[in-house]
Parts: sequence; C-alpha cells; structure tokens
Amino acid sequence: TAGASSANMPTTALTADEIADGNMQVADLLVKSELAPSKSEAKRLIKSGSVSVNDVKVVDLNACVSEADFASGELILKKGKKGFHKFTL
Repeated sequence: TAGASSANMPTTALTADEIADGNMQVADLLVKSELAPSKSEAKRLIKSGSVSVNDVKVVDLNACVSEADFASGELILKKGKKGFHKFTL
C-alpha cells in the first residue's frame, strides 16, 4: 500500500470459514473493521467510490471477498485517503 505501513495498521483476523464461498461482503468488512458504523453507511461509501480492496476500487454494492483476495495472507481495505484496515487469514 502506497504511503501506509501495514505494520501500524489496525488488523482483524478472519477465519477461512468467514470468507468461505465468497460470502463475506466488502460492506460487512467495513462494519467489522469499524471503518463504517453500519452496513447502510458502508454501502453509501461504496456507492460514492471511496472504498478499495488491495488498491482496487470497489464499485459493486454486493462485492464479496474470497481467499483469492488474500495475497500473502492479508487483504488491505481502504476507505477514502486515510482509512486503512488490514484483514489477515
């Protein structure tokens, strides 16, 4: 991630079960990481184009993550310019 050290990033560990079958929505990750207070706010953020996963902008309100998104065992969720959260498996 450009300009952000993942070492100092807030981190949440997920289990493989939580993301099994690609059922973990990006909106759920925003709420889980506390980058969004609610799922409706998370969807508003996605709609406004201010959310990205591993530096790829999320445009689908129902976008989900899967194990494939966890390159090297982690996924970086970004909200706006300053909101970062790392998820590990």
